Formats: sequence, structure tokens, C-alpha cells
Amino acid sequence: MEDIPERTQKYLGNKGLILFLALLSAFVPLSTDLYLPALPVMTSFFHVSEFEMNLTLILFFVFYSLATLVWSSKR
Repeated sequence: MEDIPERTQKYLGNKGLILFLALLSAFVPLSTDLYLPALPVMTSFFHVSEFEMNLTLILFFVFYSLATLVWSSKR
């Protein structure tokens, strides 16, 4: 049976990689928790419809998911 060499992340190490992934996974819930309560105020401040303000949240999720797909395909 062959020995399989241990693979470590080049810059962060294994523990740093785990911490980095945890921070990345917390980004979307944190950003929406900060953004959603401000939607009514931003709607009146920018004088736009609720649909247009909600579109910003929709586009955030669309581009975040597309970026995740593009980033993962380059690895």
C-alpha cells in the first residue's frame, strides 16, 4: 500500500483554511441580516419603488452564486 502525502494549503495552512471557509460561509447571512432592515429606509431615501430595492437583493444573490460557480470551476 502506498503512502499518500498529506496536502496542506500553501498560504493559510489547514487551520487557516478552515477559518477562512467559515468566514466565507458567514458572509451571505451577515450581509443580508445587515441589509434587510435598511430596505424600507433606503427605498424612501433613494425615491425608488420596493421592486427596485428588492432587485438589488436579488442581484446580490445571483452574482454571488455565479461568482461561486466561476471561482470553483477555476480550481
